[in-house]
Amino acid sequence: MRRIYAIVVVLSVSWGCDAGAGKPGSVTPSGGGGAKPEPGPGPTPAAQRPQGGPELVEIVGGAGHACARRGNGKVLCWGDGSRGQIGASAQKRGSGVGVEVAGIDDAVRLSAGAEHTCALTAGGEVRCWGSNALGQLGDGNGRPGVASSAPVTARGLRDVVGVTSGIAHSCALLRDGSVSCWGGNQAGQVGNEGRALWVAPTPVEGLAEVAQVTAGGEHTCARQKSGAVLCWGSGAQGQLGDGSRGRRARPGPVTGLVDAVSVVAGGRHTCALRGRGDVVCWGANRRGQAGTGASEAVATPQTVQGLRSTVSLVAGLEHTCALLSSGRAACWGANEGRLGDGGVGDRGGPSAVQGLSEAADLAAADGATCALTRGGEVLCWGDNEQGLCGESQGGAKVEPTLARTVPGVSGAVSLSAGGGFTCAVEQGGTVRCWGSNGRGQLGDPGAGGASAKAVAVRGIEDATQVSAGQAHACARRRSGAVSCWGAGTMGQLGDGGAQDRGAPVAVAGLGDAAAVAAGGAFSCARRGNGGVVCWGSGEVGQLGNGAMKGASRPGSVVGLGSAIEVTAGGEHACARMSHGGVFCWGSNKYGELGNGAGIATIGAAQARPVAVVKVADAAEIAAGGDHSCARRSTGAVACWGRGAQGALGAGTTNDWTTRVPVQGITDARSISAGEQHACALAGGGTIFCWGENSDGQLGEAGRGVQRTPVVGQRLAEAVELAAGDRHTCARLRDGRVSCWGNNDFGQAGDGAPGQVLTPVRVALSGS
Repeated sequence: MRRIYAIVVVLSVSWGCDAGAGKPGSVTPSGGGGAKPEPGPGPTPAAQRPQGGPELVEIVGGAGHACARRGNGKVLCWGDGSRGQIGASAQKRGSGVGVEVAGIDDAVRLSAGAEHTCALTAGGEVRCWGSNALGQLGDGNGRPGVASSAPVTARGLRDVVGVTSGIAHSCALLRDGSVSCWGGNQAGQVGNEGRALWVAPTPVEGLAEVAQVTAGGEHTCARQKSGAVLCWGSGAQGQLGDGSRGRRARPGPVTGLVDAVSVVAGGRHTCALRGRGDVVCWGANRRGQAGTGASEAVATPQTVQGLRSTVSLVAGLEHTCALLSSGRAACWGANEGRLGDGGVGDRGGPSAVQGLSEAADLAAADGATCALTRGGEVLCWGDNEQGLCGESQGGAKVEPTLARTVPGVSGAVSLSAGGGFTCAVEQGGTVRCWGSNGRGQLGDPGAGGASAKAVAVRGIEDATQVSAGQAHACARRRSGAVSCWGAGTMGQLGDGGAQDRGAPVAVAGLGDAAAVAAGGAFSCARRGNGGVVCWGSGEVGQLGNGAMKGASRPGSVVGLGSAIEVTAGGEHACARMSHGGVFCWGSNKYGELGNGAGIATIGAAQARPVAVVKVADAAEIAAGGDHSCARRSTGAVACWGRGAQGALGAGTTNDWTTRVPVQGITDARSISAGEQHACALAGGGTIFCWGENSDGQLGEAGRGVQRTPVVGQRLAEAVELAAGDRHTCARLRDGRVSCWGNNDFGQAGDGAPGQVLTPVRVALSGS
C-alpha cells in the first residue's frame, strides 16, 4: 500500500551556477537532488539571473513527483500532481511527461517535499507550490486543505542562497550563514518550539556560519563551514546523531563529525560525506538505509563500507544513493525497484545501479530514484504509480515483482494461495481472504466479484489453519471441525451438496481434523489419528479411496495410518508419513505421483496411494498443479512431475516420474508449489523460486521460464510461503503478509502497480 507521506529531498547550497564551480563551460547541478561537495567553505552569493539554455542542470524528487531545472531557469515537473506539486501548467492529478511550471523562469535551486516543491530564484527569494496544509509554502496562508498549483512567495525572505524541503517543512540558508524554516513542526524540525506549525519562515536560533542545510522527514541538519554538523527535530531512530533517541527543537552537534563536506537527511536517517572521502550514516536502519549491513538503528555516525570516489549523496524515505566520480551510482536500503540493481530485495550495503554510467546528479523519491545524465537525459527507476518513471517504456515496466504488504491482515498464523485468491488466518481465529470472488471463495457474499482488500470470512472466529484451492477454500477450526466455502459443484465443500457457497458450510461428519488441504476441485484432511479423508471430484482417483468417482462427503484414503502432513494439487494429493516417506494418489499424467512409472504406465491414474520412490527423508511436501516437491531433512529440495515450465527446478523442461534435485538449494526452511512454479524459503529470508514467471510470480524481474531457482524476494522476517496459480505470498514473523505476481483480481494485495527495476528514460516535454 502506498505511503502518503515520505521525504526524499536533500540539497546542497554550496555550489553556485557560476563559472568554475564544476566542469569548464558547464553548470554543476546541486540542490534537492542531493548534497554535493564544495570547492570551498561557506555559502556562495545568490546567483545572477540564469543565462543558460534549455539543457537540464538539476533534478529533485518528492514523495511521488520529481522536478528538473533548465539552465535558463525554467522548471519541469512530472509524477503525482494531486496537491498541485507539479505546477500550475498541469491542472490534473499527475503526468508521466514533464510539464513546465508556469511563472518560474529564473530558478537557480530546487527542492521537493512530500507534496510541495520550492525554487530559489535569481533574486534571492523562495517560491513554492503544492500542498500548504501545514504551512510548507511559507506564504502565511497555510491551513488544512489549502494547496496552490501556482508558485507563491515565501514571506519575508531575502538574500537566500539555498533551499531544502522535508515531508512538510522547508528551510532556507541565507547569505549571512543563518537559517530560517517554516511548515510542520510537530517534532521541532523547524527549530523553533513555539508552534506546531509555522506558516511563514522563522529563524533557527543558535545557528551561525552555516554552509549547507538539509531537511529530512521530521528532522533537519546543518553543516557549518568548519565541517561540524548540527541536527534538530525528531530523533526517535537516532537520526540526530548525538547518541540519543529523543526530540530536540534546538540544533545540537552530531557526535564525532567535524570534517563533513556534505550532509543529507532522509526519512528517519542521515548521511554525510567526509573530507577524506568516506561516507557515514546514522538513524533508522530497518531496511538497510544506514548501510551498516545490519538492521538495527544507529544513533551515532557509522561508516558505510564498499564505497569509493563518492562525490555526492541523496537520501530517500528509506534508501540512500551515492554518485561516484565515474558517473556511476550505488544505492542501499529499501529496494522494491528504487535501488536500480534489477532486484527487489533490500540491501544493507551499496549495490550498483544497473546501466547507469554518465550520471551528473541524483534525486531520491519515496519509492523511486532518478538521475540526470551528463548528456541532459533524465533516467528513473522504481515505483511508477504516479508516472514518476515516465509513461510506458516499451515493456520496461515489471509491476508484479514488487512484494506488496497486504492491508487489513495482521497477526497471521496461517497462509494459503489459490487460483486467483489468497487467504490467511489471524491470531484470534478470524480468516481473511482477498482476490477473486467469482465462486464465493472469499467467504463473504457481500464482497462482490473480487476484492483487492482482505475481507473477513463470515462466521469463522476460531480457525487455526486455512487452505485455498482453485476456487474454494477450507479452514480447520479449533474443535477439529472443518468448514469450506466457494466453488462446490464437484462436492469439494464436503457438505453433501453440489453447489457454490458464498459463506462457509460445515464438512459433514468431520470433527477430528488436524489439518486441511484444498486442491483443484477436491479437498483432503488429515485426522488426529494419522488417517486421511478426501471429498469432491474423484474422476482420476484424487480421493484415494480406490474408486474413480467423486464424493460430496469425506471418505477415507485407503492404506494411510501414520500421515503427519497432507497436500493437495490440481488433481492429485500427497501425504508425508512419520518415517519420512511420501505417498501420492490421483492423476499421474505427468508423473506427479513420483512412483517411477515407465512408458507403459505413465499417465495411469492411481486411486490408491503409491510410494514416491527415492524419497525417505521428507521434512515437508507441496503439491502444485501437475508437479510435487519435497523439502528433505538436509535442507535440499526435490521435485517430480510436469517440467514443461521449469517447475521442477532441475534445469530441465522434461517431465519426471521420479524425484530430481532442485539445483543450488541446500538450506530450505519452507517450500510451496503453485500451478506451474514453486518456491523455497532459505536462510536470511532469501526466497528462491523457479518455473513459470509470466506474471512475476517468481519475484524476479525477468519473464518466461526459469528452469533453475532464481533469487526473487528477500524478506528477512518470512516464515511461510504460499504459491498460488500465478502469484506468491509470504507470511512474516510479525504476522504481516506480502504478495507478488499476478494481481488481476487483487490476489496479491492492494499494492502500488507499476515498478521499474532498472533506469528508464523519462520523456520531458520540450527536451
